Amino acid sequence: MSEEQIIDIEKLVSDKTVRGVADVRLELENKKLSDEEILRLAEMEILSEVTHLELGENNISDKGLSVLCQSPNTSNLKSLNLKSNKITKLGAEYLA
Repeated sequence: MSEEQIIDIEKLVSDKTVRGVADVRLELENKKLSDEEILRLAEMEILSEVTHLELGENNISDKGLSVLCQSPNTSNLKSLNLKSNKITKLGAEYLA
C-alpha cells in the first residue's frame, strides 16, 4: 500500500471487526493509519460496539488520540493498544 493511496477505513473496519460471545475486537494494528483515518474512525457508530481496539504500529499522533478519547463512540472500550505510534507525553495525558 503506497502512502499516496487513500485508506478505505469503512471497509477496513468491516473486514477487521471480530465479534465474540462477550466482546467485539477491532484489529487495526500495522495498517498505516494516520490521524485522518482515526478522525473518521472516531465518528463511526460501529466503534460504540467495540470493546478491544488494536491500533498499535500505526502513524497516530496526539491529535488523533485526542479525537479518539473525546469520541462518544469509545465508551465501551475495555482495552486499547497504541504501541509504536507517534504519541507523546501530551497524548498520555489525554488518556489519563
